[in-house]
Amino acid sequence: ALTHYTEEGAVYRIDFNLRPYGSAGEWVCSKSQLLDYYKSQASCWEVQATLKMKPIAGSWWVGFSFIQELKPIAMTKYSPQILLHSIRVLRTEAVKKVNERVFAGVNIKSGEGGIRDIEFLVQGLQLAYQSTHPEILQRSTLKGIRQLKNAKLIPSDSGDQLIRYYLFFRRIEHFLQLLEDRQTHHLPQDPHEVSVLARRI
Repeated sequence: ALTHYTEEGAVYRIDFNLRPYGSAGEWVCSKSQLLDYYKSQASCWEVQATLKMKPIAGSWWVGFSFIQELKPIAMTKYSPQILLHSIRVLRTEAVKKVNERVFAGVNIKSGEGGIRDIEFLVQGLQLAYQSTHPEILQRSTLKGIRQLKNAKLIPSDSGDQLIRYYLFFRRIEHFLQLLEDRQTHHLPQDPHEVSVLARRI
């Protein structure tokens, strides 16, 4: 029901394959099962994904306390070098998929220099330096950039530039999806549609 597309759109996109153990996993796991999974089974990309994790239903206190308990387990499973290598592989795959679509045009999310590059850069630095700078572990990309600046892990002017670009790309993304009425990250190729999008932005 949540994912069904109607004339008014859909509520949420839900991918149940992203749960622990993928399509072979339980629909619902206990807290101890989840902690054990992240301690012994989780892949690098799943550890990276915990940076964005937040409770969305039920007791927020229980959700946030679980995340606080999970982070030390997940973050110490792999070395920063292995995690950074995993991010490079994910990023390469994302760009490759975009480039395979010959007539897709410019992709502001997965294309080179797009939203995903900024997010992966921030997440890579968070995972590499979280042991000495725990304050940089922010779910928000913008807050993450600001904390990385404060910790002097990125130059201040570079951080300001990343923030400007990230906000600009997100603004394009929102108007692009309103214009198309679907989830897309490709800029239109028709000059008139580009002009309409530009005026809205």
